[in-house]
Amino acid sequence: MVITLGAYLDEVLYTRPVPLTGFSTDPQLSGSTRSRAVALPRADRYRRRIGRRRAAHAGVPHVSLWASLPHYLSVSPNPRGTLALLLRLSQWLGLRVDTGPLERAAADFQAKINEAVNADPKLSAFVRELKKREFEQ
Repeated sequence: MVITLGAYLDEVLYTRPVPLTGFSTDPQLSGSTRSRAVALPRADRYRRRIGRRRAAHAGVPHVSLWASLPHYLSVSPNPRGTLALLLRLSQWLGLRVDTGPLERAAADFQAKINEAVNADPKLSAFVRELKKREFEQ
């Protein structure tokens, strides 16, 4: 099995849990059955099509899981995105993983981002607008 993890920049709020999207070429893994599988959120058609083509060509089941990270904070690495991917993957695989160090890094990262947003009036205004749009949907 091939497992692909990644992230992309999107219009998401940094204060919310990291949205995940993904797919699997195996219906049991994509959540159509409830065995050990953890249902994967649906990815857009382009990413699903590319991933399926590559996995099908190799004849190997493929799972792809992606974190949506705020485009207005294009900071790398992003421990919050890494933590969200690791938690979902460990849940799906049934593995126990010590996430303590990564959780602390994610909390420190979040605190620094909060400070940066609060110190930048334009960025603060953009985040407020994004929250407003999210609320209206």
